[in-house]
Amino acid sequence: MKVGLDTGFILKLYLREKKVIALWEKFLKEEVKVVTNLLCGYEFFKVLGARGESLQRLKEFWQFFVSGVEVAGINEELILEGAKFEIRYRLGAFDSLILMSFLRAECSRVYTTDTKWKQKVKGIKIVVV
Repeated sequence: MKVGLDTGFILKLYLREKKVIALWEKFLKEEVKVVTNLLCGYEFFKVLGARGESLQRLKEFWQFFVSGVEVAGINEELILEGAKFEIRYRLGAFDSLILMSFLRAECSRVYTTDTKWKQKVKGIKIVVV
Protein backbone atom coordinates (compact mmCIF):
# COMPACT_ATOMS: atom_id res chain seq x y z
CA MET A 1 0.00 0.00 0.00
CA LYS A 2 1.13 3.54 -0.73
CA VAL A 3 -0.30 6.61 1.05
CA GLY A 4 -0.01 10.34 0.54
CA LEU A 5 0.53 12.70 3.46
CA ASP A 6 -0.68 16.25 3.02
CA THR A 7 0.54 19.35 4.84
CA GLY A 8 -2.05 19.10 7.60
CA PHE A 9 -0.89 15.61 8.54
CA ILE A 10 2.73 16.77 8.61
CA LEU A 11 1.83 19.78 10.77
CA LYS A 12 0.00 17.56 13.25
CA LEU A 13 2.93 15.14 13.31
CA TYR A 14 5.29 18.02 14.09
CA LEU A 15 2.91 19.25 16.81
CA ARG A 16 2.87 15.70 18.21
CA GLU A 17 -0.86 14.98 17.95
CA LYS A 18 -1.38 11.50 19.37
CA LYS A 19 -3.71 10.19 16.64
CA VAL A 20 -1.32 11.27 13.89
CA ILE A 21 1.73 9.89 15.71
CA ALA A 22 -0.07 6.55 16.04
CA LEU A 23 -0.77 6.52 12.28
CA TRP A 24 2.85 7.46 11.49
CA GLU A 25 4.13 4.65 13.71
CA LYS A 26 1.71 2.23 12.05
CA PHE A 27 3.01 3.23 8.61
CA LEU A 28 6.59 2.64 9.76
CA LYS A 29 5.81 -0.68 11.45
CA GLU A 30 3.87 -2.03 8.46
CA GLU A 31 6.42 -0.60 6.00
CA VAL A 32 3.76 1.42 4.20
CA LYS A 33 5.22 3.47 1.37
CA VAL A 34 4.62 7.16 2.10
CA VAL A 35 4.55 10.03 -0.40
CA THR A 36 4.46 13.77 0.15
CA ASN A 37 5.04 16.72 -2.15
CA LEU A 38 7.50 19.62 -2.14
CA LEU A 39 4.53 21.97 -1.91
CA CYS A 40 3.63 20.36 1.42
CA GLY A 41 7.12 21.31 2.58
CA TYR A 42 6.57 24.88 1.45
CA GLU A 43 3.27 25.06 3.34
CA PHE A 44 4.84 23.42 6.42
CA PHE A 45 7.59 26.05 6.61
CA LYS A 46 5.19 28.90 5.80
CA VAL A 47 2.57 28.02 8.45
CA LEU A 48 4.95 27.23 11.29
CA GLY A 49 7.41 29.97 10.37
CA ALA A 50 4.56 32.50 10.58
CA ARG A 51 3.86 31.21 14.10
CA GLY A 52 7.45 31.98 15.10
CA GLU A 53 8.77 28.41 15.20
CA SER A 54 12.54 28.07 15.04
CA LEU A 55 13.68 27.69 11.43
CA GLN A 56 16.45 25.35 12.59
CA ARG A 57 13.95 23.13 14.43
CA LEU A 58 11.66 23.09 11.37
CA LYS A 59 14.58 22.12 9.10
CA GLU A 60 15.60 19.31 11.45
CA PHE A 61 12.07 17.94 11.58
CA TRP A 62 11.64 18.19 7.80
CA GLN A 63 14.93 16.38 7.19
CA PHE A 64 13.87 13.63 9.61
CA PHE A 65 10.45 13.37 7.96
CA VAL A 66 11.60 13.23 4.33
CA SER A 67 14.32 10.70 5.14
CA GLY A 68 11.58 8.06 5.28
CA VAL A 69 9.26 9.17 2.50
CA GLU A 70 9.13 9.71 -1.25
CA VAL A 71 8.99 13.42 -2.03
CA ALA A 72 7.17 14.18 -5.28
CA GLY A 73 8.36 17.20 -7.19
CA ILE A 74 6.73 19.45 -9.73
CA ASN A 75 7.25 19.32 -13.47
CA GLU A 76 5.46 20.55 -16.57
CA GLU A 77 3.33 17.41 -16.90
CA LEU A 78 2.13 17.72 -13.29
CA ILE A 79 1.30 21.40 -13.82
CA LEU A 80 -0.85 20.58 -16.87
CA GLU A 81 -2.61 17.70 -15.13
CA GLY A 82 -3.03 19.80 -11.97
CA ALA A 83 -4.71 22.60 -13.93
CA LYS A 84 -7.26 20.15 -15.36
CA PHE A 85 -7.76 18.68 -11.89
CA GLU A 86 -8.31 22.16 -10.41
CA ILE A 87 -10.99 22.95 -12.97
CA ARG A 88 -12.73 19.61 -12.51
CA TYR A 89 -12.75 19.52 -8.69
CA ARG A 90 -12.72 23.28 -8.00
CA LEU A 91 -9.82 23.11 -5.58
CA GLY A 92 -6.98 25.58 -5.19
CA ALA A 93 -3.78 25.35 -7.22
CA PHE A 94 -1.59 23.88 -4.47
CA ASP A 95 -4.29 21.39 -3.41
CA SER A 96 -4.74 20.28 -7.01
CA LEU A 97 -1.02 19.85 -7.61
CA ILE A 98 -0.53 17.96 -4.35
CA LEU A 99 -3.49 15.65 -4.97
CA MET A 100 -2.44 15.06 -8.57
CA SER A 101 1.06 14.11 -7.41
CA PHE A 102 -0.49 11.54 -5.05
CA LEU A 103 -2.58 10.11 -7.89
CA ARG A 104 0.48 9.94 -10.15
CA ALA A 105 2.40 8.16 -7.37
CA GLU A 106 -0.46 5.61 -7.23
CA CYS A 107 -1.37 6.31 -3.60
CA SER A 108 -4.49 4.44 -2.52
CA ARG A 109 -5.17 6.86 0.35
CA VAL A 110 -4.36 10.42 1.29
CA TYR A 111 -4.26 11.62 4.89
CA THR A 112 -5.13 15.30 5.28
CA THR A 113 -6.85 17.83 7.51
CA ASP A 114 -8.46 19.52 4.52
CA THR A 115 -12.19 18.79 4.64
CA LYS A 116 -12.62 20.21 1.11
CA TRP A 117 -10.86 17.07 -0.09
CA LYS A 118 -13.68 14.84 1.21
CA GLN A 119 -15.38 15.02 -2.16
CA LYS A 120 -14.95 11.91 -4.24
CA VAL A 121 -11.78 11.93 -6.26
CA LYS A 122 -11.69 8.95 -8.56
CA GLY A 123 -8.90 6.53 -7.72
CA ILE A 124 -8.03 7.68 -4.21
CA LYS A 125 -9.58 7.57 -0.73
CA ILE A 126 -9.38 10.78 1.30
CA VAL A 127 -8.94 10.29 5.05
CA VAL A 128 -9.43 13.42 7.16
CA VAL A 129 -7.38 13.32 10.38
